[in-house]
Amino acid sequence: MAFQIMFQRSVSIRKDRVFRDRSHPLDIYDDTELIRRYRMPRWCILELIDTLSNDLEPPTMRSHSIPASLQVIGDISGISQPSVSRIVKKTSKILAQKVGNYIKFPATPTEQLTVKQGFSTEFNMPNTLGCVDGTLIAIKPPSEREDAYVCRKGYHAINVQRGQPYVGHLLGDQAYALRQYLLTPLRNPQTQADRAFNVAHKKARQRIEDTFGRWKSRWLCIHKYGGPLTVALQTAVDVITSTAVLHNLCEKQGFPVEMQQDNDDNDTDERVDNDVQDRSGQQMRAMIIRDRF
Repeated sequence: MAFQIMFQRSVSIRKDRVFRDRSHPLDIYDDTELIRRYRMPRWCILELIDTLSNDLEPPTMRSHSIPASLQVIGDISGISQPSVSRIVKKTSKILAQKVGNYIKFPATPTEQLTVKQGFSTEFNMPNTLGCVDGTLIAIKPPSEREDAYVCRKGYHAINVQRGQPYVGHLLGDQAYALRQYLLTPLRNPQTQADRAFNVAHKKARQRIEDTFGRWKSRWLCIHKYGGPLTVALQTAVDVITSTAVLHNLCEKQGFPVEMQQDNDDNDTDERVDNDVQDRSGQQMRAMIIRDRF
């Protein structure tokens, strides 16, 4: 009898598991609304889910596990804050690990030739493989080496920048040293050809500034309007990298982005002129000015 009483009591206080009803955005919205909310149409989101599902879902899906589809699109309706934090950390890390599949410098001779021809035809800049620049993304103060992440404007940030080319040169502003592989504008142009070179150089370099603008407008979590990233430092790095991966995916498919008006310079560091100008860089720049301008 005692056993029966204990058993009946345990049954009476046992709570049934509650399953939250998460209406799936892919079943509700059309492509126009999906692009507005998640920056991608249905087919692209499904393709991304398929790519990441094996990494996001455990081998045996429990009934209360958050499906990969909701983790990928980041819809937080009905999901607790700790779960959201874990999803952001995990998804960003997985996407960042796949960066080599989506962010690539033109490596093959054919790829490099195509890029060089584009810069030569549009900007009269021969043998150019791209532009280099940096942009600041605000973060919360790291727990270690906090002072190393304070930018010149006084807030904590990560400076995002690209690497150097293979065979050819990049275009950079006067914050960079003039090298044979990195051409900067003339500080004091003396001739009409010098001034024409600087104008063309600036127009070509605008490409990377436009890229930063579209990237940050597409993912407002890295835009200054969204405030600093409030995650841990390594997760912040993964978030930045993963948004760059997704941005390249969207750019490749031509998905639209609503540009944010940016009337000040809070998200870029103050540029300090670099006085280093090696002879090979001077000769390369002089040759281009002589032959092209």
